[in-house]
Amino acid sequence: MYSYVLILLTLTLAVPQPSLAAVQNAAMIGYGNSHPVCRDAVKLVRTLARDDFSGGTWKKAFGKIEWIPSGAPSISYIPMDINNDGTVELVVNYTDMFRSVMWDWLYIATQEQLAVVKKTGSTEILNSESAQLSLRNQVKFTNHKLAVPVSTHIWKRGRKYFLVMKEDFFARENQTDEGRTLPNSLYVGVLLGVKSSQFDPLYKVQRLHPTMICRIVWQ
Repeated sequence: MYSYVLILLTLTLAVPQPSLAAVQNAAMIGYGNSHPVCRDAVKLVRTLARDDFSGGTWKKAFGKIEWIPSGAPSISYIPMDINNDGTVELVVNYTDMFRSVMWDWLYIATQEQLAVVKKTGSTEILNSESAQLSLRNQVKFTNHKLAVPVSTHIWKRGRKYFLVMKEDFFARENQTDEGRTLPNSLYVGVLLGVKSSQFDPLYKVQRLHPTMICRIVWQ
């Protein structure tokens, strides 16, 4: 009898316990459940803990991008086929504090525009002349849905580049304010060719319109 109890106790203790990240992670697909890219994205998100999303740590799960410093504060760039049309674009990233939160702004620029940025240290020419993702801090998808991502990462999956965009309250414990739901999703989108850049008649500049692949929520 004692031997049986000992064996049973040993087997029980040998059962692997879930990791801290798995215990904390409650990510699920809110849109795009049938898309393989979305299923891969949520698997990566589920390897992370809630605290990883309070800064930029979460981006590491989607691979590293070798940004090139521009010499201007908080501005970097990389040549890549960001809109998946077979040609290389000059992608510029600007990261800075806005309303006590670190934001990323992504642009497709020309060499001439980048030269001005390097000389002046300002993004003024990018905001007025370059195609941009977060125009007035909002991303507009091809299905006309709007998002307010504060943090954006470029994810290379296979031969395509995808945009992973995190809103400020994703994975936070408190996602509401006086009964109002705050921006709390993580999106995966993709730019598909030159048509993904369209002139915005209101702001008189080119806006990048990603196709929404996935929306992940944390519950």
